[in-house]
Amino acid sequence: MKITRILIYAAFPLIYVINMFFDLKIFNILIFILACFALILSFSKARRFYTLMGAIFLFIGLLLFFVSDTPSGILSEAFHPMIGVIGFLLVLPFIQAIIRIGTYDVSLYQFLQHRVKTLHELYGRASIGVYILSIFLAIAAIPVSAQSFGKRITALKGEARKRFISNFLSRSYGFGWTSSPVEMAVLIVLDGTNANILIVFSIFMVISAVLLFVEWYAQKRHYQHIPLENSEEETVSFPKDDFVKTIQFIVAIVVFLLSVLLVNTILDKGIVIAIIFILFPFCFLWSLFIRKPKEFLQEVRSVWPQSAENMSDFNMLFLSAGFFVTMVQASPLLDLLNELLVSQFHYLPIIVFCLFISLLLWLLTYLGVQLLVLLALFASILQPIFAGHENALAILLIGVSMPLILINPFSVNTNILASVLRVHVATFIRWNLGFALRYILLINIIVFLLML
Repeated sequence: MKITRILIYAAFPLIYVINMFFDLKIFNILIFILACFALILSFSKARRFYTLMGAIFLFIGLLLFFVSDTPSGILSEAFHPMIGVIGFLLVLPFIQAIIRIGTYDVSLYQFLQHRVKTLHELYGRASIGVYILSIFLAIAAIPVSAQSFGKRITALKGEARKRFISNFLSRSYGFGWTSSPVEMAVLIVLDGTNANILIVFSIFMVISAVLLFVEWYAQKRHYQHIPLENSEEETVSFPKDDFVKTIQFIVAIVVFLLSVLLVNTILDKGIVIAIIFILFPFCFLWSLFIRKPKEFLQEVRSVWPQSAENMSDFNMLFLSAGFFVTMVQASPLLDLLNELLVSQFHYLPIIVFCLFISLLLWLLTYLGVQLLVLLALFASILQPIFAGHENALAILLIGVSMPLILINPFSVNTNILASVLRVHVATFIRWNLGFALRYILLINIIVFLLML
C-alpha cells in the first residue's frame, strides 16, 4: 500500500506537468482518475482539520456543479487549479536536502553571531538570519532560528524574552515570506496575476530591507545596553568558512531566482511549473559545486519517499480546493463576485478599493476560509480589473496576506510561531497586531503609488 500511495501521489502531478505541453484530453481524464484515487487514499490518512476542510470544499463544489448546471466536460480538468502546487510540494524536499548537507543554516547562524556583544546587535543579526533562511526554508526556518538564536538570550526572562524572540522571528520570517520562491501562497498569486517575479520580489526586498532597519533601530533604546553573557566571543577568530558558506547561500538564492525567471520566459507555463522543472537540476548542480553529489542523492533517496507518502494532508486540501475553485469559476457565482468588485473598482478611489480588498481578504480568512483558495479566486477575478498593473496586484495580494500568516488563528504559521514561543495564540496575535496593521497600510499606499 505504501508504494501504491507514493506512486499515485507522484503520478498525477507528473502527468499534469507533462500535459502542460501537449494538452491531451486522455491525459486530463487520467489526471482526474488518479486525483480521485489520491483523494480516497488521503481521506483516511489526512489529519482531521484537512479532512474537514477538504470535505467542505468538495461539498460546496459539488453543490455548485449540480445547481449551476455546469457542463460535465469540465470535470476532466476540475482538479487542475491546485495540482501545480502539489507538484511543487513534491519537489520541495530537494532544496531542503541541499541546505541540510551543505549545513548552510548552521554556518549562517555562526557567522551572524560572531562577536555579538549586546541584545540590540543580536536582534539585528538574528533578523537578517531569519530573513535569509525564510526565503529558501520557508516555515522550517522558524523552529531552527528560535533554537539557534534563542539560546543566546539569557539576559531576558519570562515574557520579555518571549516577546524579544517573537519580534525578530515573526517579522523577519514575514518579510522573507514575501520574497520566497518556495511559498505556495506567493506562487499562486504570481501565477494568477501574471506578474513579473523579478520586479515583485525586488520591490518586496527593498521594502523588507527598509523595514528590517527600522525595526532594528526601534529596538535600540530597549536593548542597546543589555550585554550578552558570552565574554569568550571577544577571543574567537573570524569564521572564514562560515562567511564563505553564507555568501554561497546568498548567491545561490539570486542564481535560483534568475534561473526560474529564465525558464519561465522560455516555457511560458507559469512560475510554479518553472520551479518544478528547475529545482532538482539546480540542486544537483549545487551539490556538484560543493562536491557533495553522492551525499545529496543519498539524502534525497532517504527523505523524498517519506515526504511523498506524507502528502495526504496536502492532497486532501488542495485537490478539494482546486475542485471548488473550478466550480466557482464555472458558476454564476463568479459573475456576481466579478460584478461586485468591478463596480467597487469604478466607484471607489484606488486607495479605498485596495483597502476594501484588504478588508475583504482579512474578513474571509478570519471566517475560516483557506487563504490559498481566496488568493487563487481573487487573482483570477482581479487580474482583468488590474490589466496593465499586474505587478501592483501581486504586491497587494502578497503584502496583505503576509500579516495574515502572523495574526490569524486559522493560520498554520501563526500556530507554529506561538507553539515555538510557548505562548497562547491570542497572546502572539496581540503582540503582532499593531505591526500587521501598519504593514497593510504601507502596502496599500505603495500599491496606490504604483498605479498612479
